[in-house]
Parts: sequence; structure tokens; C-alpha cells
Amino acid sequence: MKKEFKITGMRCNNCRTNVERAIKAVEGVESA
Repeated sequence: MKKEFKITGMRCNNCRTNVERAIKAVEGVESA
């Protein structure tokens, strides 16, 4: 199953990296 989420309002790459890392840590997530 593929799900896509649009996240807006992040202005720094650090925030993007932190969100991506948290999503990848979720069991069953293959890529973020």
C-alpha cells in the first residue's frame, strides 16, 4: 500500500530531516 502526505510550512532542512527520520522509524514504513 502506498500513502503520500503533503507537509507544508517547514522552512528548514533540519525540520525536514527530523520528520523524515521519525517516519522511517515507524514499523512497516519502507521509505520516506
